[in-house]
Amino acid sequence: MQTKLDKVVTNFLYDFGLNQKEIVSYIALLKTGPTTIMNLARETGIKRSTTHNIVEDLISKGLVTQTNYGARRLVVAEKPEKLKIILEQRKWDMSRFEDNLANIISAINNAVGPTTRENVEVSYYIGIKSIREVIQRIINKAEEEILIISNLIQWEEVVGEFDKKFFTPERLKKGISLRLLQVKQNTTDTEVEHNEELKKEVRILPEGAEFDTTTIMYKDEVCILVSLEPYVTILIENKHVYKTQKALFEILWKSCKNS
Repeated sequence: MQTKLDKVVTNFLYDFGLNQKEIVSYIALLKTGPTTIMNLARETGIKRSTTHNIVEDLISKGLVTQTNYGARRLVVAEKPEKLKIILEQRKWDMSRFEDNLANIISAINNAVGPTTRENVEVSYYIGIKSIREVIQRIINKAEEEILIISNLIQWEEVVGEFDKKFFTPERLKKGISLRLLQVKQNTTDTEVEHNEELKKEVRILPEGAEFDTTTIMYKDEVCILVSLEPYVTILIENKHVYKTQKALFEILWKSCKNS
């Protein structure tokens, strides 16, 4: 029997590095206590062979241990407090990675020589993590201005917290301004909003403009984020596409200005 988890908990465990079946199995183990893989498979409804692989992965991630009861091998879930210990270890590991990163990048580039990445103009990514990674790329590459057309409610649901804690602070740190065209929400939003402190200007699209994507334009690139599962991200590295999309943005921008 599977336990229904709060979406916040599920998203946290997913971001922590667990997939859906690992989350289900870990929670089931917390409920059952020490048990066999066969019993765990029955509890979750996941095939025994798959459950065996899941348990091995959870062991490698530090969330499951094993013990013996007589001749039987039992698996045991670590308490949720173990997440904090694992996170602290990851922070320490990350500090080591950061110290060595510049040397590692240089060594890799020297080892492989010129790459063909420059010839790749369209890339596809899947998942919320990929959206965040592309947003980080946008911040690293953008210079003076970022243009966005978005369904703001869906944007908030997918990357709202990441926006507040990373995207906006990093954008302001680099002095990058933002112009946003957003779908009209069922709120008291004004037609034109100019927030100088956040270097952000917002205009509302006309009634009837509804979509499930966010389009971001910056320094010769266009990024399209699909705000619904499985959260597809399309990155277009082409200055001509950027030029066209920016021109369309400017037309919309002028049409949304109050008379």
